[in-house]
Amino acid sequence: MIGTTPVILALGGGPVRLLGAGAMLFSLGFARASAASGRGADDATFLMAAAGTARFQGSARRLLVEGARTNAIRNPRAEGATVGGAGSSALPGFWGNFSSGGLTATVAGTGTASGLPYLDLAFTGTTSGTSAAFSFDTASLAVTAGQQVTHSVYLALVGGSLANLSSVNNRNVTSGGTGTASQNVLASLSGALTRFGSTVTAGAGATAMQHYLSFSFAPGAAVNFTLRIACPQIEWGAFASSPILPAAGAPAVTARAADVPSCALPPQGTLVGTFLLPQSAPAGLDQGLLQLDDGTDTNRLVLQNAGGGNAVQALVASGGSTLATLAAGSMVPGTAFRAAIGWNAAGVSACLGGGAVQSSGTLPAGLSRLLIGHASAGLGRAAFGEAGPLDLHATRLPDAALQALTSN
Repeated sequence: MIGTTPVILALGGGPVRLLGAGAMLFSLGFARASAASGRGADDATFLMAAAGTARFQGSARRLLVEGARTNAIRNPRAEGATVGGAGSSALPGFWGNFSSGGLTATVAGTGTASGLPYLDLAFTGTTSGTSAAFSFDTASLAVTAGQQVTHSVYLALVGGSLANLSSVNNRNVTSGGTGTASQNVLASLSGALTRFGSTVTAGAGATAMQHYLSFSFAPGAAVNFTLRIACPQIEWGAFASSPILPAAGAPAVTARAADVPSCALPPQGTLVGTFLLPQSAPAGLDQGLLQLDDGTDTNRLVLQNAGGGNAVQALVASGGSTLATLAAGSMVPGTAFRAAIGWNAAGVSACLGGGAVQSSGTLPAGLSRLLIGHASAGLGRAAFGEAGPLDLHATRLPDAALQALTSN
């Protein structure tokens, strides 16, 4: 933890900008123990960031903060494919379980689009059955009942047409119990590489899940189409996170570590920031915006989107117990919003989007650290969203100032 921020504040001169567009203050520490991907300044092209390197995402250049996730697909780069005609091409390494339904699957090309490695796969022939399918990994993801799993893949139609197909299914097939999900993306396919994803909860008896792409049709139909396929991903979680790729040439189950931006805190102050969360909070899992703590979850202030919806709130916890919950208002997924939290010996204030200020007369003891994009010292309640600009004021600002500074 880097502790120079209070020194800067002591010099006066207005608020300190901890996060700006594409930049952070030198006294703000950042850690992530793995590489990770994020969208570039054009809002479309994905770039890889090395371990320990912050991801400032999109044209707004806000800091992307995600929790740890693992992609169980070993070869999302589609490496090892052989391009060729019928009988001479081969699927990428670890892809398989192909059932043809009378169709021939031919690798028509490989490359990179929007920063994502892809495979072009052509399906041709006259159907003899009613479906065709293949898996993105011959191995399965181990699950237990109640776990949520999200499967996602980027797809584009780059040749032929979808004539005579009744469905193109992004599927999650469950073994040993209930929980199979099938997302028909036929009507949404276009020439643009688009991510499709679906989430399923493992039911009673479920032991494993596998990510498939399948097609449905009538027997005796002529079929000719080519799909561009990029970055298949299956991960534990209630929504898809950023694409997780192994190092080139080293296909394997790959983990992305949590982003951890942090710094030391002064004894009083106000944090005012802009945030964007792409999705509502899953049931029972808060999305952290800011946590002010003593290095643990025992004594802390939290600004978060509460589990199960879009309600932004501040929590005041002392001795491991929640003493106050301040309901600040609601955010809209995918839309940037401004929020603030202030603290001093007299208590805590929170404000969202210029709305009514909510206050508590209690301040937890020992607050010394700021975590950005988290609501847990254990990093299990991450924003999976963006933060910035973020300013630190040297005092707890009055209510009118909080409202003015958070007005959208």
